[in-house]
Amino acid sequence: MKVSFRVLAGFLTVLFLTIGVSVVGWQSLEQSNAGFHTERTGLRALVRLGDTVKTEMHGRLVGDLGAARGVHDRLAEIERTLDALAHRDDLRGPVAAAREAIATYRDNHKVLIANAKAIQATEQQVVTLEQELGEVIAGVVDDRARRLAAARDGARIAMEKRDRADALEDALQAVTNGLSTSPQALERYMWDNTDERGQQASAEIDTLGNMVDQLIRVGGGGMVNSNALGKALERLRAGFAALDTAAAEARALRAERSAAIASLEAVSADLHTHLADATRVANERLKEMRDIGASSSSVLDMTDQTLTLARLDALAGRVQGLEQHVLRTDDAAPAEALIALADRLRRELGAATVAGAAHERLVAAGDSHGEAVARVVQLTTDMRALAEVKAEHMDEALDALASLRGKLTTTRFASLELSEKALSGTTESFNALDGAQDTIRVAELLTMAAARAKTMIFRFVEHPEQVDADAVRALLAEVEIRHDALIAKVKESHPWQVAKLEEAFGDRVAALGRLFEDLAGDAAAILRATEGMEAARLALETALEEANAAAQGAASDDRGFAKGLLLGGAGLALVLGLAVAALTGRSITRPLTAITEAMKRLADNDLTVDIPGRARRDEIGDMAA
Repeated sequence: MKVSFRVLAGFLTVLFLTIGVSVVGWQSLEQSNAGFHTERTGLRALVRLGDTVKTEMHGRLVGDLGAARGVHDRLAEIERTLDALAHRDDLRGPVAAAREAIATYRDNHKVLIANAKAIQATEQQVVTLEQELGEVIAGVVDDRARRLAAARDGARIAMEKRDRADALEDALQAVTNGLSTSPQALERYMWDNTDERGQQASAEIDTLGNMVDQLIRVGGGGMVNSNALGKALERLRAGFAALDTAAAEARALRAERSAAIASLEAVSADLHTHLADATRVANERLKEMRDIGASSSSVLDMTDQTLTLARLDALAGRVQGLEQHVLRTDDAAPAEALIALADRLRRELGAATVAGAAHERLVAAGDSHGEAVARVVQLTTDMRALAEVKAEHMDEALDALASLRGKLTTTRFASLELSEKALSGTTESFNALDGAQDTIRVAELLTMAAARAKTMIFRFVEHPEQVDADAVRALLAEVEIRHDALIAKVKESHPWQVAKLEEAFGDRVAALGRLFEDLAGDAAAILRATEGMEAARLALETALEEANAAAQGAASDDRGFAKGLLLGGAGLALVLGLAVAALTGRSITRPLTAITEAMKRLADNDLTVDIPGRARRDEIGDMAA
């Protein structure tokens, strides 16, 4: 084999090895890219699942049933994504589970959309029924409103007559009440003579006078004896004025008497003080005389003085006790006895044998005491006389009140007659008013019950899990009750209108209940479909996560295998290249070296040398030959 051919063969061998390594590397990259693509496809399926749920929830929140097309489109996108994963054996299980979950989700979503459309249609029917009921009820209310207006006109005319009767009755009752309270005020003023009581009694009399004047004004036209009432009122005012004057004088005397009593108490206290001081001094003098052994006559005189002072003190005590009795009883006989006893005390104080300034003080105290007693008794006598005058004026005022009370009897009969006439005129009008108002009230209750029922139905449709269906049924039952009550109320006053009203209502109330039951069934179906969609979503999410996890694992294995294959191929190519190069070089260099040695020996004239390689058929064999 030619050397050039060997070199060419070695070069081609190395080239083929390099191409082989490149092919292995390209296959490894393709395998790694396939794993990465599978992993990305699984992630894309998860993202599209999220978009599907988002689209479905958004459509449900805004009430856009057209969003169903978007949901089905996204489910189809997920299926196409799954088609890209189905060719792998390790992903067939999760892909099959995901397809089943998608089918379940799609079926339940179709059920949800169908029932949602049914609910929308039923809601519109509920709104229409509620409006129709409102129109029927409004017709009833309008009719009763016209009757109510006519009844009000009749009642207004009757009330004008009744107002006059009531005004007369009110004025008469006010005077009667004043006649009841005025004697009490006069009695309180009589026995509790104070400025406040006087002002209260004066206010009562003035109020009664105003009431009588009002009665005279209201009762014009011969129903009230104005002349007799006016004269009786003048007598009352004159009697009270005299009573008030006497009471003012009595208050002044009472104040003066209180001052005199206070002065008497002070004088009595001074008298007792002076008696006590004189007695103490006398006792001390007597003890001193006994201690120094004074004469018997001196001791006897001092003893008599001490006894006299003790007797005077006892007499002063009697006077003081009688003073208290007179002040409490306000009686004439004890007052005269008090004056006599006080005069006796004054005389005995003047005759008492008390030496020095003590006697002068006792005499002055006795005189002051006697004058104070006389002043108190005189003022008490004056107050007693003035009390009799007050009693006379009190009787005059009470007689005037009795006269007023007697004059009211005729007026009361006239008031009763006028009241009966006015009452008979208003009874019929008010009966009509009551009937119309009751019917309107029952109609309004029916309207409110229907509105509440509609609101609760819509709330049930929006949140069936939060609103109790039985509560809605209870409201619908209330609507039925209110409907029956309106029919009964119309039957009470206008029975000939019942048939027409029942025809106007028709079966709308019952239809409202039937519509709710349809809504309840649709809402329950939606709840079941929602639960099924949620379960399918969880199953689909789980299957996609499993497929994604498997794809990630496969991609990781592919990347490891590709890496190992690339490194192994490169190492093998390197080893084989080196071996081919070594063999090729050796097959050329060894024969050349042997020829070179033989040529050196020939150059040295060694003709016995054997030239190697002459049997070779390549360029080296040609050189050796």
